[in-house]
Amino acid sequence: MLEEINQLRLSKSDAANILDALNEWDETIGAKELGDDEVGLDYQRWVELKLRLTDFLENKNEFDPPP
Repeated sequence: MLEEINQLRLSKSDAANILDALNEWDETIGAKELGDDEVGLDYQRWVELKLRLTDFLENKNEFDPPP
């Protein structure tokens, strides 16, 4: 079976704007509890996304999707 790979291209400005929005979201709404098969942003997903975006801003020229 072939695995489909989707890629997203972000500028560093895009990543900074997303991080700002995520921080605002955390301060006002916060994470919700989700099952592994549910769509949404729970605390673990929020932390992982923030870490990947921060790594991109500090160390890379292109966003590497998670494995």
